[in-house]
Amino acid sequence: EPLQKDQLIDSVIRSAVKNGEMSIVMELGGVDDMVNDDAVTVQIFSTQDSPLVGTDGQVLPNGTLAVHPDPLYHSTIATGAIKDGVLEAGPFDVSLKFFIQIVDADMLLADSWIRLDLGNGTASGVLAGHWSVAQIDEIIGTPTSENGEAAGFNYAEFLAAMEAADAGYDEAAGECTAFTTIFRLDAVPAFLTD
Repeated sequence: EPLQKDQLIDSVIRSAVKNGEMSIVMELGGVDDMVNDDAVTVQIFSTQDSPLVGTDGQVLPNGTLAVHPDPLYHSTIATGAIKDGVLEAGPFDVSLKFFIQIVDADMLLADSWIRLDLGNGTASGVLAGHWSVAQIDEIIGTPTSENGEAAGFNYAEFLAAMEAADAGYDEAAGECTAFTTIFRLDAVPAFLTD
């Protein structure tokens, strides 16, 4: 239950984005037209900076954020297109760095795709990719079970849930090794620095 939409995990991640624990930035390149453009590039970076937040608790547009200095947290570059104001690009690998409460971890989303509705100075949509069971165990399963059942599940229940993996099929083992993972994104324009 805590992992469902609008539950504990949603509020933790929203806070982490706003205080810089899990903020990401994106560079959209080669854009000639924000409504229709058949050749654009996308690259995603972690940032160690906290975005500016308004009195309403929302991230303010046009802040300046530095891309993470470690190239490990720079995605590969995806190619894509904008059609009728919708950006689609991929596949690409996205590696993120985050530090949320007791969790200090790297997250790799393999074979990722991004789809964003480009509004008037905003963007919203999804980033989807494959997140490995091994990383999920390292980031969520083991630390959570070592700290009691604060998330509402024990390690045996966690392992049972991992059997529902649906991606990264390992033919030799006869099982999937990753989950299709989707992040909802809401973005505002920003200035990026190295």
